[in-house]
Amino acid sequence: MKLEKDGFIELHLPDGRTDEEEATLSGYTTSEFMIENKIIWIKILPSFYSKYFFLNLISFSDNKWNYVNPFWILWNFFKIIFLFFKWLWVKSKIVTVIVGLLSLLGGLLVYDWSLAWKNLKVLLINLGIL
Repeated sequence: MKLEKDGFIELHLPDGRTDEEEATLSGYTTSEFMIENKIIWIKILPSFYSKYFFLNLISFSDNKWNYVNPFWILWNFFKIIFLFFKWLWVKSKIVTVIVGLLSLLGGLLVYDWSLAWKNLKVLLINLGIL
């Protein structure tokens, strides 16, 4: 019910096969029908997939390997960055170009790569990865 209220899914009554079934179904709201019959038709809306993606990132599923697998973490990091830039592009193309150029320029202006790697190593040691 919360997903419907937030606009991620739509709940629908089933279609009646006869006029009598349609008359019976018209007396129900979707929540009443779902509670009484334990079934309901659900239409998944496009906004559901982004919600599912973020909930899947923060929930603990049966596959705990994903939380320590660096390739999976890197892949999801890139997906999040891509979704951010896609969202930002829809909001404002000028701001997206400015943010992209600043991030590129910031990467090019790193003048001491040995210090950057040393800091990364310290961070990984403190996180318990190394």
